[in-house]
Amino acid sequence: MARLSFDPRAVSGLRFPPAVDGVALLVELFIGPTDLGPRNEPLPIVGIRVATGAPARPTFEFLASEWARARDDGTPGPPVAFAPNITGSEDVPVADVSESELEYDPAKCGLVYYDFMKVAGDDRVLTLGTGERGTVSVGARPEPWNVVHATSWHRHGKCSGQSGTWTQIVAWR
Repeated sequence: MARLSFDPRAVSGLRFPPAVDGVALLVELFIGPTDLGPRNEPLPIVGIRVATGAPARPTFEFLASEWARARDDGTPGPPVAFAPNITGSEDVPVADVSESELEYDPAKCGLVYYDFMKVAGDDRVLTLGTGERGTVSVGARPEPWNVVHATSWHRHGKCSGQSGTWTQIVAWR
């Protein structure tokens, strides 16, 4: 028996779906033993996915990712929990970061530019800014995914070992 919990104050309305109460779950943890957070703190778990159903054909209920990984060109990489990767047909929305330089804040290590998150479902593609939310449908289930893009940013340059990118996103049915 395992107990999963999180601080619900982090994102208003965030919850585990009722479908996970009292049933066997598949819990995927995306491990990055050398990954670091935005202030160079250890971040060994960069994503989590919770599913019901048979392991060969899971039905996902909850997704969360936070990470500082960048692509080769230095732009933020896509959130690890928001892409099919076991069977290739998971019923999850697919997300990717779209770099923007429209909104920014000054910072000691260079300007921090707030990026957009593109989230694709079967019915639409959402473009979410920091703190924005929306819903998308994926697969045959009638319940849509509630998606919250907490934040994504990048900066040109690094200092004191701080990250050049950062992404946080969560979704639940």
